[in-house]
Amino acid sequence: MNLTGGAQSVLLVEDDEALRKLAQRHLAKLGYDVVAAADGSAALEIFDSGTDVDLLMTDVVLPGGMTGIDLVNRIEKKFPLIHTLFVSGYGKEALADFGVEHERYVVLAKPYNRNELALAIWNVIDKADLHRGA
Repeated sequence: MNLTGGAQSVLLVEDDEALRKLAQRHLAKLGYDVVAAADGSAALEIFDSGTDVDLLMTDVVLPGGMTGIDLVNRIEKKFPLIHTLFVSGYGKEALADFGVEHERYVVLAKPYNRNELALAIWNVIDKADLHRGA
């Protein structure tokens, strides 16, 4: 199975600068075009600018009063078919408190390596296709 990207673009939302840079490197090495944001407000600005985004990869806990699930809910209103990958250092129980539905979303646990990231992205695409009836 080839787990590298093609011409897809990823919007990466991660407040920790070191983790954001590491994730950007992983995504670029996998072949994805990456645009990064440090919080939900910056991510919304990127979407509102018309930047093409195929996958939204966001941390669940973000600074500035907007969680990752808040961000996803706002973006899905305008772009209901957006692929979403949550990333978190929290366990499933804590994520449920934030509103992350494991039946609907793929969650990648921190820390992760490039292979785990690649597999998570493919799982996002497969899960979205199942929900859309593809």
